[in-house]
Amino acid sequence: MNDCPNIDRLPALLPAPPHLGKPPVSLRPKQSRTSVACEECRARKTKCNGRHPRCDACTSRDSVCQYGETENRQIK
Repeated sequence: MNDCPNIDRLPALLPAPPHLGKPPVSLRPKQSRTSVACEECRARKTKCNGRHPRCDACTSRDSVCQYGETENRQIK
């Protein structure tokens, strides 16, 4: 005897369809990370590619690109 009399009325579970968009995370190339962003990009909280003497963001904004002294930061 079945404890759930309506269990036969439930649809069968099907596997999830494959995602058609972005590839899985394991197949995506890792983004490189700049070790130190310039002061302007830090202040604006924008992506800095870390190029010297001027990063691409400062070049496109035509702003002064200055890098502060590097500190030993620990990533948690």
